[in-house]
Amino acid sequence: MTLVRNKIYLNQLEDPHFKIDQLNQDFDLYAVHCTRKYISRSLLNRNQEKLPVIKAVNYIRENNKDIIYILTDKGKTNIFELKRGLTELDETIGKIEQRDFAQVETNIILNLLLIQLQVFSTVKGCNLLGKLYVNTNTEENEKLKFEEVSFSKNLVINIQTRAFTQLSYYQKKQAQELIKNIKSWGRSPRYEINLQESTIKQMANCYHDGEENDWYLMHPTHKNLKPDQTPFFYLNGKVGQARTSFLTSKSGIMYYLIDQLNKHYSQYFDKLKFREIQTESYDQGVNQKKGRKIIRKN
Repeated sequence: MTLVRNKIYLNQLEDPHFKIDQLNQDFDLYAVHCTRKYISRSLLNRNQEKLPVIKAVNYIRENNKDIIYILTDKGKTNIFELKRGLTELDETIGKIEQRDFAQVETNIILNLLLIQLQVFSTVKGCNLLGKLYVNTNTEENEKLKFEEVSFSKNLVINIQTRAFTQLSYYQKKQAQELIKNIKSWGRSPRYEINLQESTIKQMANCYHDGEENDWYLMHPTHKNLKPDQTPFFYLNGKVGQARTSFLTSKSGIMYYLIDQLNKHYSQYFDKLKFREIQTESYDQGVNQKKGRKIIRKN
């Protein structure tokens, strides 16, 4: 048997080194405490023109409480102006604190930067939704799918395929009262999507009378039906198709976005790198039963 050493890259980043002074010099970061049970994520989307200073938001749950992190350019607003503007939109907004970037989790900073990316295939408007969406559709349709990308607390890059279905599709197949009353549809957010301009905007949190039938729900066409998943990349021997297959796979999307973060925001952190592990295994050779047994991980 032959000892084989391998290097494996994970879909997890090494802990990056942030340039905190530069972040604090260029941006202001605010933590908005929410007093209601559910955050109205359509609030900032529908009223973007009233708070144009907001560059990006990140919705999280911290110590069993919902918090909205809001990023603005340095000196463009202050706690009192932001509080007044938000309270005019929603009286239930709680206290607002200004945070130093050294006080917040790494994934929050990365997500705030990630959702601002406006590069090939990314959808505009994600900065106010708190999630980055990558467009994998080729034409406008009643049924769409986007790749939702975010960093978890342990810096794993999560990519999930999300199905969006237009209300007009359900109206053809289901009675209006069904759309209104079924929990999974009636209480679902409504989105306005324009593929030609590559934009997404959350218009409402749930069903309401007179809603537009060209709005979308983040649901497949039928309850519990999963959308076609964008695969991870596997080389199948067709070398000529390898580059295209890679770029449209989850692996390709992941590598591309990290590369773009490094290009656009290198002033705020040292180069982002995927975590790697070293493995050793024994190749049993062609004359024995095929297979490898990992004997050590670093």
